[in-house]
Amino acid sequence: MTTKDRYRISARMHRRENTVAKREPDSLERLIHEILTTTKGAGAKAPVLRAHQSFQTFARRDYSNALRKLLDRRQVAEIFAEMGAALPGLNQKVFRTLDLRRLAEIATELGAVLKAKPLDDSQGCALRGFYVSDRVLVGKPLIYVNTADHPVRVAAAFWHEVGHHVVKRIFDSRHAQTHLSLGAEYQDHLDDPEEIVADMLLVLACYPHHAALRLFNMPAPTDALNQCPGQLVSRVRPYIRAVSGWDFEKKLNATESLRQLAGMIHFAKLRATLLSEYAI
Repeated sequence: MTTKDRYRISARMHRRENTVAKREPDSLERLIHEILTTTKGAGAKAPVLRAHQSFQTFARRDYSNALRKLLDRRQVAEIFAEMGAALPGLNQKVFRTLDLRRLAEIATELGAVLKAKPLDDSQGCALRGFYVSDRVLVGKPLIYVNTADHPVRVAAAFWHEVGHHVVKRIFDSRHAQTHLSLGAEYQDHLDDPEEIVADMLLVLACYPHHAALRLFNMPAPTDALNQCPGQLVSRVRPYIRAVSGWDFEKKLNATESLRQLAGMIHFAKLRATLLSEYAI
């Protein structure tokens, strides 16, 4: 290798280092930094870049391919029709109610019972709710939601559990089942058809068709959203704040706030995929 070659290599490496040093953080990284610098428990914060890399891996999961492996188009159409029959107005308007009495009435109309109580234990809000199809406990299928969580997230947990109730009828489950809804590991839902269908009902309640068109109808939407989770968050965060008043809560610790960010990305990507792949 000549002296001139060494000089060229050294110059390229120097330019690369300068590029890395001058790199502007993307919108997802800025949001993670905001969460880690404003939430409770400053002494236990994870480094921003490490959290960012973890979210990039999760956020770039191909939801279109995952859904195709779980459900074919005929099944998705059947599921959507069943949901619409059970809940008139689904995918047409935002299901905004946070009133537990009204949610209990909806559960009753669907043939289930709602129990809404705070879960006072070390796990706090990690358990958002659960659904029990067995009628032995209260004579009807049971939906439980953890009211220790924010009211908006309590309502979201309710619609997810309602999704399980509808799933039971769609898949004609013949044995008693209990479904726990935890606030983490959302990507695991992509390997479980009953969990992903329950999530489908939730996102249709939150992002009706007209809102999904405005938020997610972009050129090559699936590729764009897979590669740009920060762009996705920058679109849905103001929308969620506008329709519900919810935003990341400073009283929560960094772990719980990042868990909520994972949920925001998961549900938005699922809704975008339903629009782009199935025109729902």
